[in-house]
Amino acid sequence: RIFSAGQRGASEAMQNHVINEEAQKLVDYLTNDLREACGIDVNLPPLVSSNNVSSLKSDDPNNKLFFTKYEYDFSKNPSMLADGQVNYTQTKIFYFVEKKDPLSATSAYVLVRKATPWDDMRKAKTNEAKIRPVCDKLESIVFYRILPLPTDTRGMGARNIFLKFLLT
Repeated sequence: RIFSAGQRGASEAMQNHVINEEAQKLVDYLTNDLREACGIDVNLPPLVSSNNVSSLKSDDPNNKLFFTKYEYDFSKNPSMLADGQVNYTQTKIFYFVEKKDPLSATSAYVLVRKATPWDDMRKAKTNEAKIRPVCDKLESIVFYRILPLPTDTRGMGARNIFLKFLLT
């Protein structure tokens, strides 16, 4: 009995470690992407009051994250650029959530990342867009920003992006 209880405890601890590792990988991946971002869409994720955070749903059509990364090419002389050409390229990153099995009401969610590069003429290279799942073990996931309060001294608010998720 003691041996089997110890085995059960060790097995549960290993499962928790795997879940924590998956959660840490997801947070690290999103944090690194956002750290490199130069601009975040003003409408995505949505602004909500702190009282309404618990009512956010994973399958809400506005449950998205959209931002842009710029990569400057300082070897180009700005005075030598063609009309409409810029000395940078950009990548538009779009995170969205979809059900693993769209026909199942209880299906897990998948967080998907779509990265679309743009050239130095500010044209999207849609044929080079990369779409890949980031995490497919999500029971729920929501992105949001908090509406700033007039007396907010904690630094929280519209500038910060929050993530709330539950792994399966």
